[in-house]
Amino acid sequence: KSLSPPVRVLAVINRTIKERIMPGRKGIQRRDFLRGSAAASLGYFVAPNLPRAWSASPNEKLNIGMIGVANRAADNLNAVASQNIVVLCDVDEGFLNKAKENFPKAETTNDWRKVVERNDIDAIVVATPDHTHAPATVAGLKSGKHVYCEKPLTHDVYEARTVTLTAQKAGKATQLGTQIHSMNNYRRVVELIESGAIGPVKEVHVWCGKSWGGGDRPKETPAVPKGLAWDLWLGPAPQRPYHSTYHPFHWRKWWDFGGGTLADMGCHYIDVVFWALKLRHPTRIEAKSDAPAHAETAAVALQVDYEFPARGELPPVKMSWYDGGLR
Repeated sequence: KSLSPPVRVLAVINRTIKERIMPGRKGIQRRDFLRGSAAASLGYFVAPNLPRAWSASPNEKLNIGMIGVANRAADNLNAVASQNIVVLCDVDEGFLNKAKENFPKAETTNDWRKVVERNDIDAIVVATPDHTHAPATVAGLKSGKHVYCEKPLTHDVYEARTVTLTAQKAGKATQLGTQIHSMNNYRRVVELIESGAIGPVKEVHVWCGKSWGGGDRPKETPAVPKGLAWDLWLGPAPQRPYHSTYHPFHWRKWWDFGGGTLADMGCHYIDVVFWALKLRHPTRIEAKSDAPAHAETAAVALQVDYEFPARGELPPVKMSWYDGGLR
């Protein structure tokens, strides 16, 4: 319980090696294990703050390429700092230079495609704005690398299905960055619901106070800051002039790059509901907002109602999501 979520994952893999996969054998290399199908079946990417016993030899470490190095990506980078950081990638030279100070031996690039084409790395960590998650993840898997990708996994449903199929074919270790899933409070909630402590659940309300939405496209067209590869930041999104409302932080409210508050926080807050109630695909979804829809940005405040069918003995469920101050 005192271990961080990534270290718990490592402990599971370590125990599996000793007790089930290679009983009675000693000296198995963790990198060899990760390259095998057993790691893929576990569905875990080993990221992190490794116990000292795992750091005895450089051969025991993963060679990692970081795609994104600032803000949330900086936390990811710190989590894998005990591994061999081979290459750092970011479209912003300022962010890249700052990360390089802590990893002076790492090479640098502003183009993630140059990371996935390398043959000297085992895994990549994708921590970019949402619209480049799927391109980098799919390319990484197709190039034979294990992939850890920050949430949300993709920018839309089609991309999510594409990533899922690609991961199945690649047979590599993958993990989605929803760290709260490993924390004790979520597990306790699941235990309580599954035990029947409050009886059959037919209705659920989930809310988040954040508001990523609203606003018109800026009319100003300031110069692209020195050191920022704006075309690479746009990636697969339609061309538009640079503005600070997009980079480095407020891109989440723009449909071309993010998906509003629901795409940002929904996977965290709704996760425990899906887990505890064994939910899968809804049969009906209705979204509504007090304000008129904007063509380019998410709603300031949103309510989404989902209807799920019965699952065996579990009754149908209606789940409502609220953000932007709605309750």
